[in-house]
Amino acid sequence: MIVIPAIDLMDKKVVRLLRGSSQKKTIYSDDPVEVAGRFQSQGARLVHLVDLDAAFGQGNNFESIKEVVASLNIDVQVGGGIRTPEYAHKLIDAGVKRIVVSTKAIQNSRFLNLLYQSFADRLVISLDVRNGKLAIEGWRQSSCQEPLPFIREQERKGLKWLVYTDISRDGTLEGLNFKAIKALKEETSIGIIASGGVASLEDIKKANSLGVWGVIVGKALYEEKFTLKEALKTLS
Repeated sequence: MIVIPAIDLMDKKVVRLLRGSSQKKTIYSDDPVEVAGRFQSQGARLVHLVDLDAAFGQGNNFESIKEVVASLNIDVQVGGGIRTPEYAHKLIDAGVKRIVVSTKAIQNSRFLNLLYQSFADRLVISLDVRNGKLAIEGWRQSSCQEPLPFIREQERKGLKWLVYTDISRDGTLEGLNFKAIKALKEETSIGIIASGGVASLEDIKKANSLGVWGVIVGKALYEEKFTLKEALKTLS
């Protein structure tokens, strides 16, 4: 398992939202390049970048993403507002390792099939779940779709990675939804990246014991509950 630090961007700043609400925002830095560099120096192998402005349909942080990618010697995966193949290509051309899609993937199978054709080895699907249903539009709306049938369809298509986020826990420091993650792990061979609520080193250890591919950590790092170095040490 790898520990993946998260950098959420809004108006070129590093922020964290509480349960995905833009009205409950904490700004941690106005220098995402510095934050990403700090994570790299502490041993990160992959950074998870989320463009919240793009996810909410309020512009994008593409220039900041380019600067972060250019400044690092490690992989970066980017999600948030990727709704056209052209924008996906633009991110890949900028040096992004993987693209993370959610809303458009759930709503439009033709779009998703185009991504499989072009980015099969670079595609990650984000399953953002609220009350057992997949959420869309920057988590502001709930769909009627349940995660498991969708996951099984993507597994047949050859998906390699998925991010599972329990929205009710994201940014809360309440711990991951281990019950849901365990159940998901038992149902699929896709590499699962767990997200939403990591609060302690015990959460890291428990996620590792479930055999997930990776775990995304955000607020716990920014609030100094532990350092990335400490998290990585628990896995050594």
